[in-house]
Amino acid sequence: MRRAFAAFQTRFIRLIDKIESALLIRVIRAGLHNMIPILTIGAFALTVYSFPVASYITFIKTFAGGFIYGFFHAVYNATFGLLSVYMAVSFSYSYCSLKEPDKRINIWCILSALIAFLMLDGITAEGFSIASLGAVSVFLAMVTSIAASAVYLEVHRRFALRRESFSYGADSRLNHTVAAIIPTVIIIILSAAAAFLVKLTGRANMNELISDALNGLFSGGSSSFGTGLGFVFSSSILWFFGIHGGNCLQGVSDTLFVPLLQSNIQALAAGGEATEILCKPFFDCFILMGGCGSSICLLFAILLFSRDRNMRDIAKTSSFHMVFNINELMVFGLPIVFNPVMLIPFILVPILQYIIAYAATYLGLVPVITSAVEWSTPVLVGGYLATGSAAGSLLQLFNIAVGVAVYAPFVRIMGSIRKKRKLDNYKAFTQYCRANEEQLRSARLSELNGDYGMVAKALILDLKKAVDSGEYRLFYQPQYNYAGDCIGVEALLRWKHPEYGTVDPPLAVRLAKEGEFLEELERGILAKTMEDRERLLERFGSNIRISVNVTGHTVSCEAYWSFLKQLYLQGRLKYEQLCIEITEQDALSFDSCLLKHVREMRECGVTFAIDDFSAGQTSIRYLKEELFDLIKLDGSLVQGMTVNPRCSEIIASIAQLAGSLHIGVLAEFVETEEMKELLHRAGCDNYQGYLFSPPVDISTVDFPGL
Repeated sequence: MRRAFAAFQTRFIRLIDKIESALLIRVIRAGLHNMIPILTIGAFALTVYSFPVASYITFIKTFAGGFIYGFFHAVYNATFGLLSVYMAVSFSYSYCSLKEPDKRINIWCILSALIAFLMLDGITAEGFSIASLGAVSVFLAMVTSIAASAVYLEVHRRFALRRESFSYGADSRLNHTVAAIIPTVIIIILSAAAAFLVKLTGRANMNELISDALNGLFSGGSSSFGTGLGFVFSSSILWFFGIHGGNCLQGVSDTLFVPLLQSNIQALAAGGEATEILCKPFFDCFILMGGCGSSICLLFAILLFSRDRNMRDIAKTSSFHMVFNINELMVFGLPIVFNPVMLIPFILVPILQYIIAYAATYLGLVPVITSAVEWSTPVLVGGYLATGSAAGSLLQLFNIAVGVAVYAPFVRIMGSIRKKRKLDNYKAFTQYCRANEEQLRSARLSELNGDYGMVAKALILDLKKAVDSGEYRLFYQPQYNYAGDCIGVEALLRWKHPEYGTVDPPLAVRLAKEGEFLEELERGILAKTMEDRERLLERFGSNIRISVNVTGHTVSCEAYWSFLKQLYLQGRLKYEQLCIEITEQDALSFDSCLLKHVREMRECGVTFAIDDFSAGQTSIRYLKEELFDLIKLDGSLVQGMTVNPRCSEIIASIAQLAGSLHIGVLAEFVETEEMKELLHRAGCDNYQGYLFSPPVDISTVDFPGL
């Protein structure tokens, strides 16, 4: 049985992973994630001005002329009140960035999508209400913005050649703007035609058409068990697809369920017995706990069973608002909308809770609801107030336990899928960076479109935490001369990401630079190296040099030199044992301040090396300053020696030049005896590479000798 379930789970995960890999699902997910700041702010504002305590509401509406209430109501209107507008922009942006990740986002594609949404939302219709720009139109914003973006990009692509000849010689920005005319006009025509067709049905906009169609399904119905079950199912399925179930089915609720509470109240007032089980508070208290889908159960399931950090962060951020049944952040931020993993529990949990609550009330285990409660009343409190009995609160607890049990396995599956997806995105990102290393030199990785940019941003945040807590390690690789004597060791950064494993050191350095904490990282590397100094000297001898890599960005900072001097004064560093390898040559500029520091350190005994030295003009020009004691050959030259004789000739030329200037030469990536002998014949007698030793963590194992 256990094996069968495991096999089913594996197949299910593969199916879900395949679905979520589809472009449409990725666009929707990315578009919803972009909305997290808006949703967070809007949810907080809604919670503040709708807190379900009468005295509190009276206070904020009267204090300082109602300033508090007015302020947070305005924030709500500017966030949730215009949510569909922001969604339209976000979905269009996400589509463009994922469809064409290597191209710059076209602003007119986004504007065209926004125009399409507004037209179908009825902005040109008489009596248009700005209320339709809120959460009620999210589904419409999603469909129209993605469809309009797809049409725009296709039309834009087809007219590319004509566009070039249309405005030859004109300013490039004008070219792009003029090129937007044709696809934008086509979008407007198509949207106007669709809006006209909707108008022919007698409805003001597409939302009204959808709402009337749904309400028609319940027309003529009664407040029976089946009708309530259909109402719960319809509301959940609508929310799953991004359609505001509460608003779309408002007419059904007002017609069938709202009057029944008044019937119960009137029956009690007349000395009779309340008999109507189904009423609006029944759904609010026992089925919509935490919001649609009984999402408070999902909240507890994530907090109890999920190890995914992002899911837990969303849950923690949502928790305060969900106490008051405000769950937009969870619905759109996790997201639940268009999340195939959540489809089954999101629909099943409310149905089970409906059946349980109906049966408990029908059997008399819980009193029939006879009191109105605000929809935002917290769980347990709402059950007690609505029924006048602790049995109402106990029923809520039982329903929550059932919901958590149903959500739990799907939360685990979602965590597994997210982990695999994140790992796949990371691998694709690193492969992309390696393949485009030259082209990406001037680009910011965190500003790349689509998943690559998101991976880079997440890595920067994770690396910053690791730097702050010192959760990175140093490995050391020894350096030898031709005679077999150890002449030094190089400290090498190793950052092991908790999910992705060891990150390439050059990528980690670049991420630190983009995150503006590279100087802090390189100071930490120097400090850690000096902490290991005694053990390194004990193992390899007191005459070795300990090398640390410093980028051109950091070596130009005054604070780095001050930190170096501070370590010396504390007795943690001896200048004559330190070699600073300067990397990132294209960023190094020898101004007077830098020259002063380098010369001062050299006089104290610190040696300086140029890393990745080649025969190019950029490398050669640094030799004239008489600041460097060592040249470390570019790895591509060393690795190319065995297949290209010219590499040996270039190295021989560099060695001869260095010898005439009294500068040492060291070759990295020396992996075979053949490479060592070729380097020796070329005039290079100092080596570093796997022929001698791989980089090793000295806290766990000793270095191998020759």
